[in-house]
Amino acid sequence: MAGSIESHWYVEKRVRLLTAIGHLDLPTVKVYDEESRLLYDSVTQPVHVIIDVRQLKAVPPLSELLKMATLWHKRIGMVVSVQAMQRPLIRLIFTTIVSIGRLNYRDMSTIEQARLYIASCDASLPPIDTWTPSPLAETNPS
Repeated sequence: MAGSIESHWYVEKRVRLLTAIGHLDLPTVKVYDEESRLLYDSVTQPVHVIIDVRQLKAVPPLSELLKMATLWHKRIGMVVSVQAMQRPLIRLIFTTIVSIGRLNYRDMSTIEQARLYIASCDASLPPIDTWTPSPLAETNPS
């Protein structure tokens, strides 16, 4: 069974929460990448991304992940993962992508820590107590 990437906005078109679940296959990643590229093309300010990988089981080959247009998009702000560094395979993937892409990247233990970190780094964002997740938008082509 294919995995999914759930997407919510904490701050519309500024702070995005992604939750990667299960066994992500290449079609799922490609759909996510194209939808995200279009979204990032449409904004004028950086979009900060929190990616929760605690439920992620498997991903496509690294060579395919490195082809994702959104990794190199000029509108990507900070990228903060949740517990990626605590999982050896995910750590390898993230450290490789971050090194090649020169992303502004951190790893945190919880989503709340990630939210606080982004809020503390970008004074243009609204107060964190106003951040509420938007309804679910799920990327899963099957």
